[in-house]
Amino acid sequence: MKKYLIVILFLNLNFLSAQNSGLIFLERSNSVRSSAMGSTKIISNDFISTISNPSLLMNFQKNSSQVSYFILPFAASQNAFSLNLYKGNISSNLFFISHKINEIEIREKPGDLIGTTSLSDFALGTSIAYEIDSTFSVGVNLKFLHEKLFIDASTGYGIDFGIYKIFDNEIALAFTLNNFGEMDNFRNEKILLPSSISFATSKLFLFEEFKSTTEIETDYFLKNKNTYFGIGNEIEYKNIFGRIGYQIGYNSRWFTFGFGAKLKNIQVDYSYQPLKNIIGEEHGISFLINF
Repeated sequence: MKKYLIVILFLNLNFLSAQNSGLIFLERSNSVRSSAMGSTKIISNDFISTISNPSLLMNFQKNSSQVSYFILPFAASQNAFSLNLYKGNISSNLFFISHKINEIEIREKPGDLIGTTSLSDFALGTSIAYEIDSTFSVGVNLKFLHEKLFIDASTGYGIDFGIYKIFDNEIALAFTLNNFGEMDNFRNEKILLPSSISFATSKLFLFEEFKSTTEIETDYFLKNKNTYFGIGNEIEYKNIFGRIGYQIGYNSRWFTFGFGAKLKNIQVDYSYQPLKNIIGEEHGISFLINF
């Protein structure tokens, strides 16, 4: 039987990760808006952010659907889809996240290149949120997880819990517990989920012709016991949005920016993030429709 070596840039991938764990796509924001604002994902006023904080569902008291797509370094991509169904003080959500890294080299050890394979991950889940009153909501996600590399695969589950509170229609606080669960062994190695505890706050500033929102988030990852910060600002003028942000604590993530536009029931957003210490950059685009 031939032995094969799968060559992958794990070192560089860890520059993009908050900790050395499996399913690193679960650490990322699926929201293009929050990605442009320093990845303030658990408090972002963006429907697809409900994948990170299900209690945000109560901010969207319409049936909505949103899709996002990110182009990442190392021939990688990530996309997400979310569908919300709202009724009274209860809101539910179905979502799907897919992450893929292409062009991973397969070689005999030692030997020439035999071919390439890919690493593919996905999460399929559902959310439910309950509005305790007009300023306070709670929510929970339950998701099925799958990771595959070459001929090896692992499955498992994850749970997220979130709280969202508004004060005087201008200040908001959010708290989440993300990615608590377990996975099957990948070959003989246990895959650990990137479990985290996050806090965030936002402040709305109203001016005569425009408004500004500042968001701050801190994420504490349990495995490596490290803390990471994100801060961002959005300026909105006549349904046109400009965004800027900064991330602290990551090896490669730092400056972010983006923009968006809303026309009636449709919104389009774009984000960009240059990376340091590695060659590459990230682009994101999303489409939201209310119906």
